[in-house]
Amino acid sequence: MTVYINGTTGYSGPVGLLGDLTTTGNTILGDASTDTLNVGNGNLVLDSSGNAGLGVTPSAWAGFKVLQIATGFSAWSSGTSNARINANTYYNGGYKYVGTGTATQYEQDGYHAWYNAPSGTAGNAITFTQAMTLDASGNLGIGTTSPTTKLSITDSAGPVIRMIRTSNRFEVSADTDFMSLNARDASTYITFKTADTERARINSSGQFMVGTTTPLGSPATFYGSTATVVISQGSASSYAGLRIYNDANSSGRALEIDYYGTSAGERGEIFCTGAYPLLFGTSNTERARIDSSGRFGLGMTPSGSYSLQIYGVGAAAGSARIRLNNSSTGTADADGGGIAMEGVDLVIQNSENGVCKWEINGSERMRLDASGNLGVGTTSPDSIITFSGNITSKSSDSYGIGTNGGNNHFNVFATGASGAVRFWTGGSSATSVGGGGTERARIDSSGNFLFSCTDPSGSVSGIKLRPNGVETASTPRFDIVGSASTVSNTIMQAYSTGAAAYRFYVQWNGQIYASQTTISGISDVRYKENIVDLDVGLDAIMALKPRKFDWKKGKGKDIKGDRGFIAQEFEEVFPDLIDQWKDPAPEGEEPYKSVKQELIPVLVKAIQEQQAIIQQLQADVAALKGAV
Repeated sequence: MTVYINGTTGYSGPVGLLGDLTTTGNTILGDASTDTLNVGNGNLVLDSSGNAGLGVTPSAWAGFKVLQIATGFSAWSSGTSNARINANTYYNGGYKYVGTGTATQYEQDGYHAWYNAPSGTAGNAITFTQAMTLDASGNLGIGTTSPTTKLSITDSAGPVIRMIRTSNRFEVSADTDFMSLNARDASTYITFKTADTERARINSSGQFMVGTTTPLGSPATFYGSTATVVISQGSASSYAGLRIYNDANSSGRALEIDYYGTSAGERGEIFCTGAYPLLFGTSNTERARIDSSGRFGLGMTPSGSYSLQIYGVGAAAGSARIRLNNSSTGTADADGGGIAMEGVDLVIQNSENGVCKWEINGSERMRLDASGNLGVGTTSPDSIITFSGNITSKSSDSYGIGTNGGNNHFNVFATGASGAVRFWTGGSSATSVGGGGTERARIDSSGNFLFSCTDPSGSVSGIKLRPNGVETASTPRFDIVGSASTVSNTIMQAYSTGAAAYRFYVQWNGQIYASQTTISGISDVRYKENIVDLDVGLDAIMALKPRKFDWKKGKGKDIKGDRGFIAQEFEEVFPDLIDQWKDPAPEGEEPYKSVKQELIPVLVKAIQEQQAIIQQLQADVAALKGAV
């Protein structure tokens, strides 16, 4: 054997060094050909790079000092603070497999890191994956190189933490968009504790219990004197909510309780997401529901077209009631106000000494005060009904009474081309036209005021004031039309209660009776012009033929032995004093004629002429007497 000391050939043979050191068998202390130190026939090998192997010649490591044990383990360092432990790994321009199989690495460099690599062939390059990291802050990451919490686990297939006690398995796992707590085996459950006391649990049947360990048969049971479940969404613009459904109705059909937290639309929400009702109950009995159409039924299942329906329950089964109270009222049944359906009667009630008001668009439109006075359009009713404006009955046209128009007017009106204001008496039906009575008068659409008739024409019985005229437009006329024609029937009269006597009356035969027969007519010279002496007198009077005659039945005065003139004879003397009578003449004949009783000027003229004759005769007689 050759011993090299500082690179020179020296002593050949047994060597002693601070004691007995001998060469026996195949023990080699030095090998010039490999520049290695081999102790115990390969039990310790120190190669020329300074790498040591225990039970193995170190692999071809380059650039680092390594302690390699067998083929699977190596410990080495790449710097002052760095230390690594590898399995089935050596480094020579890159990590390589020592033998065929998997490879791992543990590294310290101000942190702790664990690496692994899949199975590979001896001498081939290794691609390590950093599987776990413990950083300088004490954060442990599994599947991540940058843990930000004390424990961070990352796995693209979904990380799982499994805990086993005896044969029961418990897991915490995460998927793409959710995480799971899983008590995997039958009869196991998940509990939630604070202060080492159980606060909630989910049992093996999927029932969630808060404040109790005994389920009540429903999917979730809550018990406690304060709020037992708090759900919060960190973002103010997001929903925080709870969804409840069963397997049969999981597809879009569930109960949701949500809260939306934006300042502009902050609100709480309760939804039944499917087309099904939302029920409310007490004592295990339904008390109210909102159906899928949005109708709300209290004490009943809503139906029909009403959005809110209330049915009386309990002691008030015969009366559906809504009671309204505030800080100014008490809270008993006799306080505040209410709306009720009592039997078949609808009741609107104010139990306080106040008013009932009806408002529209922010303004009061009607009120009923404590005295029972109803005010419409006024806040100060002083009678059973007080209104400001119009009261109108409206169909295709409008009819009503009112005060619109100012100047303290009270108006009765009817609109439309044929509308009329009618007056009825004697009725007994509130639902019939005119109360089921008899029409006594009307003002028609032409402004005619008709009494005891509905037709303004002159041939229909009744009393008629016709302001728009008949023969001439805008010339009013007053008509009294009836079938009577005898003297005994009076058509018009004036009676003085002070004198206890009639002053004037007219009978149906046209006879006028009056306590005074003088008629005074205007005759002022200022109204006249073209004034000349009358040219007719005694001769005209002498030409008249006063007659005695009988009126035909139903005609004229309808009497016998009457005195007067015949119009056709009178016309021969005074044609200008003949008028047409209004009664229609038989077809083909000239109109009936009447005589104007305007003979006083002619009679005066005739008397004057006759007096002149008398005076002349008197003068002639006197002359004759004087001559005798």
